[in-house]
Amino acid sequence: MARHGTRQVAIAAIAIIGGVGIGAQNPQPAPTFRSEIDYVQIPVRVLDARGEFVRGLTQSDFQIFEDGQRQTITAFSAVDIPFVRQGAAASGAPPSAIEGLTDEPPQAEGRVYVFVLDNQAMDAAIALRVRHLVRRFMRDRLAANDLAAIVVTGEGRGQPFTYDRGLLDAALERLNGDAQPPDQRIHRTATVIADTAQRMGAMKGRRKALVLVTASQICSIEISECRESLNHALRLSGQSDVSIYAIDGRGLPAYESTRAEHANPNSMYGIDGYMERSSGAAARRAFEEGRREFHGASSGARYLAEASGGFAVVNTNSIDEGFARLVRESSSYYLLGYNSTNTTANGKLRVNRVTISRSGVRVVHRSGYLAPTP
Repeated sequence: MARHGTRQVAIAAIAIIGGVGIGAQNPQPAPTFRSEIDYVQIPVRVLDARGEFVRGLTQSDFQIFEDGQRQTITAFSAVDIPFVRQGAAASGAPPSAIEGLTDEPPQAEGRVYVFVLDNQAMDAAIALRVRHLVRRFMRDRLAANDLAAIVVTGEGRGQPFTYDRGLLDAALERLNGDAQPPDQRIHRTATVIADTAQRMGAMKGRRKALVLVTASQICSIEISECRESLNHALRLSGQSDVSIYAIDGRGLPAYESTRAEHANPNSMYGIDGYMERSSGAAARRAFEEGRREFHGASSGARYLAEASGGFAVVNTNSIDEGFARLVRESSSYYLLGYNSTNTTANGKLRVNRVTISRSGVRVVHRSGYLAPTP
């Protein structure tokens, strides 16, 4: 079967989110962000000393600063979504798939999740593990009032937004590994993330979670081409109020443990052949080195998550704990909006700071966003 090009993959991502056919002649218009390019929306969580969400705050409790300049809050809402158990009736949530979505995706009653499965970086064994992992989330963490979709970055067919868990499960069953040439995979993955985030921007009044499940760091942000592609995805994510959550579907890879046990950096070749100098400290150093190389500070997947206001669940087997935190962050928060006083379209990073007139609490929010390009 012939591989799809980058443009076809991008169209496929839009089709999955919007429910339109890939063969449509007219591309769907890009969603607007409050119809003003200088409008910025920030989801904010306020936590007490026990880490519990603080309810009952009003707009007057908050102050927003951009690059040190105070901004005027023009929109405010408190979002507190109940968790409706599977089998219970959710108001406004039809029991089957949402069909025929074109210009306007639905306005969800509950949380909004899009699982972007980066199957270009998966072999058959990892794809099987990812299917089990996401199914567990659907079973334990997806409420009856939640809206979800599945997108794949490589060959395969995902699932448009739906409340139907059977359709989501069928999409997972279709997931297979799809190794791509390295010179195409990075751009394809970044393009799918960017187009998916942009499409999600049409859904208003909600924090949206783009859950990137990958077995790869995507690329190293120390490489300029990598950073450029990822920053494009981050820019659209910020404009669409989409937080990216990077999940390494492998957990803590076994081969890294093997390296720690058997690839001692003190090993050497001598006159008598290969000699292993036993050292527990050296083994631990090798193990940590392996972790840094894969999902360390230069990991593109980790960069996407942390820069977009989400988080990365990598180098760990505690993936269920990460899923629980994802649900908490998607359930209760305040949405603050403002029109930036900086109207320069220079594409640069703008740093946000949100403060609150209450002591003994912690304010958690996205640290900034990338300005529009000219």
